[in-house]
Amino acid sequence: MSVPTSAKFVIKRHARRPYLRLLVKDSSGDPFDFTGAVDVKFVMKDEDDVLKIDAVATIESPPTTGVLRYEWAAGDTDTSGEFHAEFDVNYGAGEILTIPLDGDLLVRIYEDVNNA
Repeated sequence: MSVPTSAKFVIKRHARRPYLRLLVKDSSGDPFDFTGAVDVKFVMKDEDDVLKIDAVATIESPPTTGVLRYEWAAGDTDTSGEFHAEFDVNYGAGEILTIPLDGDLLVRIYEDVNNA
């Protein structure tokens, strides 16, 4: 399974679009098949290891496309800075697949010019 090693997402403070979308590929380079997953969460912490987001995310349909998506909620992007994130895919019975497998996603929230 692979996620680009430079998996980085950039957004402006207070923005809720674009959604964070991550294409996950299997070892052959094909989109990962999330068939059988029960649900998925998106977790994000700041650089001081303080939890910022622990929320429901989505596996885009069909699950064979390998795309995970998080739609920003109010307050998610209210703080500028660098954050570390991951997706936790739940297959039930305590089976969790954490993506990415090595490292984490870097989310950079830039200050907005008009502070809106």
